[in-house]
Amino acid sequence: MYYLAFTMKDPTTNKIRCVGVKYKKTVFSERDIRRITKAGTSNPEVKQWLKELKQNKLSPILDIMYRGEDSAEACWHKQQIIIRHEEDVIDLLGIKISNKKYTKKLRVNEEMRRPITDQHEVEYSGVLEAGEQLLLAPSNISKVLHGKLDHIGGYKFKFK
Repeated sequence: MYYLAFTMKDPTTNKIRCVGVKYKKTVFSERDIRRITKAGTSNPEVKQWLKELKQNKLSPILDIMYRGEDSAEACWHKQQIIIRHEEDVIDLLGIKISNKKYTKKLRVNEEMRRPITDQHEVEYSGVLEAGEQLLLAPSNISKVLHGKLDHIGGYKFKFK
């Protein structure tokens, strides 16, 4: 499989409005990439935005962040855009970020916590902290650590 991580910017404001990952069995051609700016994704909010741009005789600015065979790398690039735009996430179409803080009771004994690292060797004191910093569900991070998932949001985790 081949993966393409991309952003689409509004041509009038030059702000990122959409971030996504597409995949297909063959290498992405320039024709495939042009189709993305016309059809977008299956998300109805993105489709509506593209329709409005087309009515104004405009098209989005497409930036390719990743093109390759690694799904984790493609997802990681997408996640980085979402993390960087956490404050103005309202401008990103089709992205819903929960403001809910994971309020699981933290262990009182800090020594019992197991530190973890991601594939970029960034260390986190535990699953909850990694989830909060990366906007990922701690339960999914735990599934990666225990081998039930290959990666989540482009991140691969291991116990330190």
